[in-house]
Amino acid sequence: MRRILTNDLQTVSRVKRQLVDDWSKQSGGEYFHMFSPSSRWRYERPTSVLLADLKNFRALPLNEPIIVRDGALGLTLFFKRFPEPINLKLKLYIHEKVAHVVPGSWRRHLGMYRLYSRIRDVLGQPRWSLILAQVSERSTLPRWCVPHLKELNKSNQPLGAYFPIVNNSKKLENKGFAIAHFFQMFFGAINRPLKFLTYEEFYRAKGFSEAQILDLNDHRAISDSDLVHYALQAGGHLFKKNRVATAAKTRWRRYLISEHHGFELRPQLPNDRKSRKTQREQDAFYRFNFRRDLQMSGLSQKEKVIVELDKAQEWLDFIED
Repeated sequence: MRRILTNDLQTVSRVKRQLVDDWSKQSGGEYFHMFSPSSRWRYERPTSVLLADLKNFRALPLNEPIIVRDGALGLTLFFKRFPEPINLKLKLYIHEKVAHVVPGSWRRHLGMYRLYSRIRDVLGQPRWSLILAQVSERSTLPRWCVPHLKELNKSNQPLGAYFPIVNNSKKLENKGFAIAHFFQMFFGAINRPLKFLTYEEFYRAKGFSEAQILDLNDHRAISDSDLVHYALQAGGHLFKKNRVATAAKTRWRRYLISEHHGFELRPQLPNDRKSRKTQREQDAFYRFNFRRDLQMSGLSQKEKVIVELDKAQEWLDFIED
């Protein structure tokens, strides 16, 4: 009996390793390239990963936090392939805004994170505001952003914006509609002059020490945008609605990554508020699509990821409605 059990465990282990290898061959980093520049990463520590593009679990460190930068779409792709935990020794941290997509089997194996920046009270009032967003048909302007944009619109501060536009759709009309919808909502809230920064103006700026940063990230594509990291590392600080409570008064632990900002980490996810019926439907969705996707053939790597993103987006539209 012991020998049979050992053989079964070895078989399961081989199957899991094969699944990881298959996903490595299929993805090829397409998710990263689709959502660049937000998907870039400029720090050696902590280790970061896009689970939608993960090549090898065994390459990840065991004794340090691992920041999962996928948004809800990337996590949905990952959980479709791995509805059950693969490696329980790793400590993965997902953004607090995407905890709702985690299947029940994974919840106790994940922590969560959020960004923090230096306290504005010490620095005085900002002199201008910088609005950041990456625009594609996979991203939307979150409803919670509109009141903050209107607040900035009423202020006397100069406004700047950097909105790189990316293409991650097979249909050009999808991209055009998404861009038009984004700017329609944006200019519905902002109706005074602002400066749109070019790539060179944003990445060659001398610093953002006098700027407050409003991130319009809806956490669909990338939860942890390099655009925001760059601006904070250059001295900017988070807009007051993006800031978080003092870590000392909560269960969050701070992890400094630059002189001006860092992560706050919490080893557990928040209590799941989904009903048992919704959780069962979600878990069934991951298992069903996982089996079906393995039968897909004849598609290029990018086409396969796009098809899967379409499926994931339909599911997220349903559960987030």
